[in-house]
Amino acid sequence: LPLEHALTHNDQAQALQMLALQRQATLGMSNQLTALLDLSRLESGMEPAKLQPLDLAALIEGLRPQFDPLAKRLGVSVSVQVSPDFTVQSDPQLLARVITSLVINGIKYCDVRRAPYCRVDLRAEAGEQGLTLVIADNGPGIPPSQLSTGAIYQPFFQGYNHLPEAIQG
Repeated sequence: LPLEHALTHNDQAQALQMLALQRQATLGMSNQLTALLDLSRLESGMEPAKLQPLDLAALIEGLRPQFDPLAKRLGVSVSVQVSPDFTVQSDPQLLARVITSLVINGIKYCDVRRAPYCRVDLRAEAGEQGLTLVIADNGPGIPPSQLSTGAIYQPFFQGYNHLPEAIQG
């Protein structure tokens, strides 16, 4: 075990690095468990969404620390084009979870053959029906067969996953 090895060989830098990775993994598991519990409560009607007016640009800017490090590590450009005067009525935690999940998936599934041209773009567009948040990337996309069956809208569905286990979604 790397941590045990670092400790027995008095390699403090390696031990600290291993502890940081463990902390990150534990936080990720905690977030996933919280998401499962939240989804269960919402679907059962036990806990309704807590709708409130939100500054969409500020919400997205506050989420950047959750996806910018991964984007930088994988060489993916993330751009945000959201007017500061766009306000939405939503549950802040649920909307943040959806945006973060879509952006991280866009980053992780970038076609590395396109690097350094991999990108994820977030933009808000005002239209007759209200505000639309578009999260687009230039990754491989979703196969038409998965779109036509509606499988991608099922909780926890994963299409083909060609990523190394360390960054799979």
